[in-house]
Amino acid sequence: MGIAPLQWPEFYHRATKVQRFLADMPIVGMYFRIRKMFCLELKNRTYNALHSWENDPGKLKCISIVSPLIKDYFHWPNCYFIPDDPCEILFWRPQVGYDDLSDQEFASVLIDEFSLPEDFFEDYNKLTYGQFIEKIIKHIEG
Repeated sequence: MGIAPLQWPEFYHRATKVQRFLADMPIVGMYFRIRKMFCLELKNRTYNALHSWENDPGKLKCISIVSPLIKDYFHWPNCYFIPDDPCEILFWRPQVGYDDLSDQEFASVLIDEFSLPEDFFEDYNKLTYGQFIEKIIKHIEG
């Protein structure tokens, strides 16, 4: 049985205007509950999550660079991300209590590391992590 990808909970899609307005409130806000849920899911993943990458040397090398950066910049408990995890979730965290510049810094580090074009992140929120990694590799291989 494979590892289930992270996904937005059903209550996220059914949120009322008031719930969305209060979403960033620490402790009680919907985003913080969701974040806690995602962190728990990731904590329950093990090193075996790397098997979902099918031992592709190019992808494994790429994720060995990108995954720790995602973990550090977005404060995830580990870097056991799988190809089907949505980038929209991996590159997200609630707004209260952090500086938006860290998102830009993350993008800048990847752009420098892989010589990516400035517009590389334009569609990231529509991609899975596997697609994002493939996009990096495709750029590198030219």
